[in-house]
Amino acid sequence: MPGAALPALDGPAEGGGMTPGSQNQPFTEVEFGGQKVTVPADGYYDRYRMNPDLDEVARDPAAGNIDFFRRFAKQMVPTRIGWGRATSCASTW
Repeated sequence: MPGAALPALDGPAEGGGMTPGSQNQPFTEVEFGGQKVTVPADGYYDRYRMNPDLDEVARDPAAGNIDFFRRFAKQMVPTRIGWGRATSCASTW
């Protein structure tokens, strides 16, 4: 949203900070495309990076129905930010 202000962090942002707002959920620092970024600690990206265990994610009630994602086989491919897992969605439509 253009012109929207970002919320202040409740705690330190480096290597274990807190989420924006008042939830006090810790962040962790991960490498993404050669850059260090903060993500929610023990969140999906922190736990799986780009290779989630769909059976484990499906057991999380917050995830909802993830059957759509099971249709797509993933393979390692080179990208502008390094190697990553991707799928060719066109082959499944």
